[in-house]
Amino acid sequence: MSPTEYLIIFESIIYGIVVAQIIIGWGRMIQQRGTYKHYWAHTLFTVLFFLVAVQNFYSAQDFATYEFVFNSLSFLGFVIIAPTVVSVIIFLVIPENLKMGRF
Repeated sequence: MSPTEYLIIFESIIYGIVVAQIIIGWGRMIQQRGTYKHYWAHTLFTVLFFLVAVQNFYSAQDFATYEFVFNSLSFLGFVIIAPTVVSVIIFLVIPENLKMGRF
C-alpha cells in the first residue's frame, strides 16, 4: 500500500467516529425528546457538520493523485487537521446527558 492509502484509511477512521457520534447524538435526542428544550439551530448545526464530514471524506480521495506531497510531515498534519477539528466540534456540540436542562 502507498502512503496515500494509509493516510486515507486513517482519515476515514476519524470521520467514521465523527459520523457515529452524530448519529448516536441524534438517537439520544430522539429518545429523550421530552426532557430538554429543542432548538432548531442545534439541529441545523449538526446536519451541517454531518455534511462537512461526508464532503471531506470524499474529497480525501483526490489526494491519491498527489503522491509527491506525501513526503513531508507538514502535509500529513495539514490533512489531519480537518477531521480533528470536526471531531472536536461534534464532541462539544452533542451533549452526553440531555437531562441536565442546559441543552
